[in-house]
Amino acid sequence: MKFPVDLLAHVSQEELERSAQNYMNTLLYSNPDSPESITLSDSTEAIINISTVGFIPLYGSSDKQKILALFTGPTDPFTPVALYLLNQWWTISDILKTEDNDRDGAVEVQTVGERIVLYSLNRVIYRAKEMSSEELPFLCHGETDYAKILWHNGEAVGFYSVKPSGSLCSSFSTRSYQLPVMDSIFVRKCHRGNGYGLQMLKDYVLSFTDSSLGLRYPLATAMYKVCQKYLSQYPGDADLLWEVQSIGGPNQRTNIAKKIQVMDLSGRRHNKLAENGLHGAFKGTSFFCFFVFYSLSFFVQHNKQTGFLWCFQEHLENSENNISTKVRLCIFFISFLIIISLHKHLFSLS
Repeated sequence: MKFPVDLLAHVSQEELERSAQNYMNTLLYSNPDSPESITLSDSTEAIINISTVGFIPLYGSSDKQKILALFTGPTDPFTPVALYLLNQWWTISDILKTEDNDRDGAVEVQTVGERIVLYSLNRVIYRAKEMSSEELPFLCHGETDYAKILWHNGEAVGFYSVKPSGSLCSSFSTRSYQLPVMDSIFVRKCHRGNGYGLQMLKDYVLSFTDSSLGLRYPLATAMYKVCQKYLSQYPGDADLLWEVQSIGGPNQRTNIAKKIQVMDLSGRRHNKLAENGLHGAFKGTSFFCFFVFYSLSFFVQHNKQTGFLWCFQEHLENSENNISTKVRLCIFFISFLIIISLHKHLFSLS
């Protein structure tokens, strides 16, 4: 059986919209006492009438390209359960399938059928059903956005998208990305635990030859774990992956390998100082003052926007410090103010 992604390989967006408009005109004059219905993947029946269907933008804020969607009424008026494509209704579960055995692995999105699959994965599966509390919704993908869908055994299991280096940050900005940035990645819950996130990260690395590759901030814990697995397999790529904010300028990126080194992935920060035999000393107030004071000193000298742990680590590696005594004294008193607010938090790291 062929599915929409197979049937729409050579169909234009205009043809889809024209077909949908004709159907809507017919639906307006249909008998309301005997409405159509469609059986959804959970075996429930969804009624099709003029009050449960409507056009939705395929590419987010742009309403130039629309598709006809079916909703389930008052229970969930914003999530499509089926789309009208090629003169018939297709459930979301069928839209995510393919008959083509060659459609396997990470496949770049090019046809309108693939764009509809990408929309369904992002807006219906991820945003409406599977997004966790620590995750943020992805923006809708544009008509020309670079994206790949991961296919396995005739089913779309996930996707990722990238803003290439040099592409505009947004349609309202003249700023462009300084490096490629993976701005979305998703694996369906029913397919997790099979290494698909790592597979897509590897595909991303192979698809772009830049010396630095970005991943959009903030990363979820699951994505840190994927990066950790990748870096354990390819330790030579420690300087390749960066967590990026905005366009990824020099001060808008954080090295992921270094960030993983100072955290465990259960959500609790990892104390590297304890591993170096400084556990007992770190618990002492005097050493803690010394730690904060020298961290801030190094921060002022080098004007770097880094955290305390990074500053202290670099200070131990470079003992030459030329900050004046007066500056050090001022910083020392400031340290006490910081201790009051951070005392409980930083002691929990020990």
